[in-house]
Amino acid sequence: VKCDETHPRCGPCTRLNKECDWEFRWKFDDVTQNTQNKYSNVSITGNAVWDPQAPRTALNSRRSLSPAYDNLPSFADLTNDEDRERKAEGQVPGTFNVVVNPESFAGLPEYGPIPGSRARGSSLQSGRNSWDSQMSTEVSRNRPRLNPTTGDPNVVVLAKFEDAPLSLPSLASFPIGRRTSLPENLHTLNTSGGSRGSSLPSGRRNDSVAQGLRDERLMVHYRGFISKRIFPIGKNLLVDRPMQDDPIVAEARDFPPLYHAICAVSLLSLALKGQQQLLTEAFQHYHQAISSSLSSPSDMHSDRLLYLHFLLLVYDISYATQGSSNTQEVFNMNMWEHHIQHLIRIAQHRKGQSNGTLQAYLLWYVLYLDKQACLSGNGNGHFVQAFLTNELTMPDWNRIFAGHDITQPAGRYHGEDTSAYADIFTFAHQVCIQGAKLCQVQLKLRAEATVQTLRGPQGSQVLAACIQMVTQLQSELYASWHRYCPSYLFQPNSEYSTGQLPLIARIFLDFAQLQFSTWVVYSNSSLYPTQPFHLTPSQRAETRLHSLKILSIADAAVALQNYDQHQIIFPVFIAGFANADMETQSRAIELLRVMEGTGISRNATRSRELLSMVFDEQRARVLNGGRAEEVDWIDISRAKGMGVVNFGL
Repeated sequence: VKCDETHPRCGPCTRLNKECDWEFRWKFDDVTQNTQNKYSNVSITGNAVWDPQAPRTALNSRRSLSPAYDNLPSFADLTNDEDRERKAEGQVPGTFNVVVNPESFAGLPEYGPIPGSRARGSSLQSGRNSWDSQMSTEVSRNRPRLNPTTGDPNVVVLAKFEDAPLSLPSLASFPIGRRTSLPENLHTLNTSGGSRGSSLPSGRRNDSVAQGLRDERLMVHYRGFISKRIFPIGKNLLVDRPMQDDPIVAEARDFPPLYHAICAVSLLSLALKGQQQLLTEAFQHYHQAISSSLSSPSDMHSDRLLYLHFLLLVYDISYATQGSSNTQEVFNMNMWEHHIQHLIRIAQHRKGQSNGTLQAYLLWYVLYLDKQACLSGNGNGHFVQAFLTNELTMPDWNRIFAGHDITQPAGRYHGEDTSAYADIFTFAHQVCIQGAKLCQVQLKLRAEATVQTLRGPQGSQVLAACIQMVTQLQSELYASWHRYCPSYLFQPNSEYSTGQLPLIARIFLDFAQLQFSTWVVYSNSSLYPTQPFHLTPSQRAETRLHSLKILSIADAAVALQNYDQHQIIFPVFIAGFANADMETQSRAIELLRVMEGTGISRNATRSRELLSMVFDEQRARVLNGGRAEEVDWIDISRAKGMGVVNFGL
């Protein structure tokens, strides 16, 4: 039996009549030789600490270089690395020691969850106070302590590991005009190192530190969770690059509006996951992002403005589906269209400008978000319309990837003939165009072919016009497929193989095929009320075929645990609605259930709830002598107040 506080006297010690000693002891081993043997590039030659033969600088000369050496308190009382470094400059190397242990890392964001609420049912203010109190307690624990074994004042054990300062905006260094909209406690926050001569009262200084710790954890949450989920198909291209900083976070360092937008999205995500008390603070950061952007000089060509309005769009789309009777919260319900207009102007000003992968992806992703909002019966498709009328020029992927080595991404693929890339990018672009046209047809038919007009005296004429528009749309859709799809990639005996394509090409090809199947199913089921009544046998067969393709893609993603690919949620929803058999409906519901919680908001959950409502309504119609085809999911969404703008974000 091991000696410890539970078993203070073990069997061997009892037999030998010895005192059990199970107290923890510090042990410092010199592993210099082992390290040198293991790593040939490590050398201690000339090092003032590790090389005994290295010349020592005279203590007096060292002190002359550090005139403030004797003005500092004892080493154990110093609280930051900067002061410890200044203190050590006046002494022989090795005089002072800073020790970290596992407890030093316990409070870091990487080793613990984002602070949550103690009681989810508490009020917003009490929730925020509890978080502030938790942060203040953490600050008090960060003081270093003496070596518990020796009590040596020159050896301290850090209560919390002091990593390099987070490169966030040093708000105290912003021009006064750009700080007017920031909270008072943020005016004094400087994450790049403290000043010993600060004249702030200790209470305000602690508030600033607590605010800084809270915002730091929000940035960690953004980098580790949010950024990987707002770029579903672009995650492998944009985020999984460990040696590179997140470009959006980098721009936020000296652009307060973007900084507040990141905090707002992070807080909203946490709030929608259950920490409701954070909603107020999320809205405050959102308001600060907007107000400070109005007071900041705006350059429509700058990347930071694109990042800002993209994140604000993400915030509003995530917020819009929640529903609330609070007037302050309802204010945000239609703000996402406002940011769409801003992004249109930004895209127009960037015409002819060189775009990187991230900038190009954001613009294309905004188009995708606007299409999904339009197809869900919300919004006016302004970005889609600008795209179709060539009011804005979208980035050319062929040009962007022309200078990239995409034949061997991440060393996982062997070099192939790159002639397929241009064909794949062109095919993806054409499928995107067909999706935009689908949105325009949907807007027109939803405005003209309502339930009232279809049942009115002119109903037969309206229905004939609808069927004609759908037929023309589907003819163009299939013509685009036959003309632009690189069919040689799917030939069984071809020298090409989709399984051997490099990562970038594979991402574009898979997403284009998924979108094509979605457009086919949607165009046969959701363009106007009661559309499933009027399908031909071939259209029903196409709907069934492409629905099964969509569900197979989703099954594969779930099998690989790729839960962050929320771009498959809308196709799964449409496939579930378009099929009346219980097996397909149950399969769609279960896939949506698995994907719940993988986005930054509750949109996946809302999508599943809406689809369940639709199925319940269909069963009720059948029981009352009607038909399931009479149920329109967009009408159900509006009647139930679901207000779905996005299905997976």
